[in-house]
Amino acid sequence: MAKLNYELRVALKHTSPRVWRRIRVPADTDLQAFHEILQDVMGWEGYHLYAFEHGGRAYGEPDPDFSYNMIDAEQVPLQDVLVNPGDTMAYVYDFGDDWVHMITLKKRLPQSSRFPICLSGSGACPPEDCGGPARYHYLLSALADTEHPEHEMAKEWLGEDHDPTKFDIEAANWMLKTPTDEDELMPESIAGLISSFLRDQLGQVAPSTCRKYERALESVMIALNSYGYNNNPGIDYDSLQEAGKTFCEVATIEALLNYMKEFFGYFMPRKMHANITEVSECRTALRRFLQWLSESDMIDPEAAQAYRRQVSRLAAEGIKAARVRWYEFAPVETPPHQVDEILEDHFTITRVEPGTLWLEDMKQTGTPGMVRAPRAFTDVCEPEMDLAAEMQRTGDRWYLMDVYNAYPKP
Repeated sequence: MAKLNYELRVALKHTSPRVWRRIRVPADTDLQAFHEILQDVMGWEGYHLYAFEHGGRAYGEPDPDFSYNMIDAEQVPLQDVLVNPGDTMAYVYDFGDDWVHMITLKKRLPQSSRFPICLSGSGACPPEDCGGPARYHYLLSALADTEHPEHEMAKEWLGEDHDPTKFDIEAANWMLKTPTDEDELMPESIAGLISSFLRDQLGQVAPSTCRKYERALESVMIALNSYGYNNNPGIDYDSLQEAGKTFCEVATIEALLNYMKEFFGYFMPRKMHANITEVSECRTALRRFLQWLSESDMIDPEAAQAYRRQVSRLAAEGIKAARVRWYEFAPVETPPHQVDEILEDHFTITRVEPGTLWLEDMKQTGTPGMVRAPRAFTDVCEPEMDLAAEMQRTGDRWYLMDVYNAYPKP
């Protein structure tokens, strides 16, 4: 079974301002490890007991002196509790203060990394032992009112500069970096290098930019984990699966560098159906990653520059194809009233004129030749692009009726 990452929303209930996080974790993370992830990403300090609650069952740390019938969280993977997008469970921390978190599975994604990351969030974590949601709100009110009889006490509990709306995503992701990460992940592997790059960027660029880098490079790793072994016969896919590893956890940077043409020319149009923004973000992230590899003396500066130019060229063609792919298609102004033939196939553009395309049938089952198309559509087309499209013929004239996909020219 292919390994998955889960994208989850964690919301602390009964708080205002709202406190929530959006995180990505391996789906096979056991609930004890997931508890530790939640502690880091929310901002708790781990002083108290916890429980996950779902379907009438509770998961946590079994204690013979505690009457609650608790299933050992260390023996239960997250994916056994949350299965489908929309599934929820509760996470209760500190049985005295009763901080209740609602956890919702948002997305199931092919696994590109075995390490958790926080994608976004809002709101500061309340301090430990402050008395629960009602008491926390009381302390916030006292802190905001200098005339409040317990204003000084609230300053002592919360700190004079406590901002309940503030969330530091960089600090959260730093906390998620455990001492064992580098031991478990080969530092010279693609996954190891990308992990090091993203952690380095946390202190260099805005969190939103870092998230774009992470999203783009995850797409690259998903592509390599799915197809990279085809170009690397020395790495056996079945053996990787049996060992519970991904291609990117074993392959070195050369495999990524050699995959750029396939990534932009095959994976992005065919598997991602990528739009202009996605192609642009991948171009930016890969160019910055290559620059970082050069600055870190991991690849030769001249080679890095050559690969950066290649990424720019491939992305430029990918953006042109994405513009065609995501064109809001409408048939020609005067569509055929009588349809004599319908043809759906893949076609190569051989010539472009305003309002007209010349197409070659890639499968050679017969070519429609000259095809009428909307002027605005032909304006974004270029020779050598490939189209997955539908044609209709009336008499001896062909009309372009719809385009399902477009692939960059080689």
